[in-house]
Amino acid sequence: MGSTSSAPEVRLTEDGHGFNVKYVGSDFIDDMWTYDFLVQPPQGVEAPAQRVRRSFDDVQLLATSMAQRYRSLPAPPSKPIFGTGDGKAMERYLRSLLFIEPW
Repeated sequence: MGSTSSAPEVRLTEDGHGFNVKYVGSDFIDDMWTYDFLVQPPQGVEAPAQRVRRSFDDVQLLATSMAQRYRSLPAPPSKPIFGTGDGKAMERYLRSLLFIEPW
């Protein structure tokens, strides 16, 4: 997946100074569900938006890493039993982490 320079604007912060993340889809690859997110840099940062693909296990590793750095974090989404699960729940979780550590 390459960069997406004409992607729709997705606001994370009202002032536009934080990274923006939006769930854009999922796919079944190598016997696991993957989740696609559009990540946009803050306003004023000269970089294209990126489409990022991560597995549920990748998000769990991120949650573990963040828990080692911060005492109080939102709970990560539950692992789906069937199907893709709730990509919007993952989007909300990633957005909450960006409020804690925006860069």
